[in-house]
This record gives sequence, structure tokens and C-alpha cells, in this order.
Amino acid sequence: MMIENALSPAKVISVIADAEEKSAKVIVPDYHADFKARLTGFKIDIKSETQAREYRQRKAMRKTAVRLTEQKKTMPKLMQMRTENKRY
Repeated sequence: MMIENALSPAKVISVIADAEEKSAKVIVPDYHADFKARLTGFKIDIKSETQAREYRQRKAMRKTAVRLTEQKKTMPKLMQMRTENKRY
């Protein structure tokens, strides 16, 4: 709540704070993306809704790429097993 109040009058969509690290990730509507944090004692990473969405999309794409790479590595083994089973 302290971080939300510090960013007033900006509308804050979500805040994920780490009290031990004294840091927070804040999502605000696109038109408030340039707001800077006031003195809260926290390092605040402010992202617009668009930036947050794009970050999630890039993260999902990286996970998919890793999964596809892993599948390509196992494909020759599967093909070999399939071929070996057809011989019998």
C-alpha cells in the first residue's frame, strides 16, 4: 500500500514487493509508465501494461523454444527405437 500511495495519482494495477530486498515490481496503465517512484526506501521497477505483456510473451516464447530444442534432441532416439521395434 505504501508503494501505491507513493505513486499517487497514478493508477497502480499490481505491486509485487520483496521486503527483504526492499524492491518492488509495479504495473501501471500505459499512460502512467513514466511515473517515477517517490522516496519509499524501495527500488521500484515500473512497467506499463504493454511492457509487462510483452515481457510475459517473450518469456513464454523462450520456454517454447527450449521445449522444442529438447524435443529435437530426443527425436533421433525415438526414431531409432521405432525402427528397432519394426524389425521384430
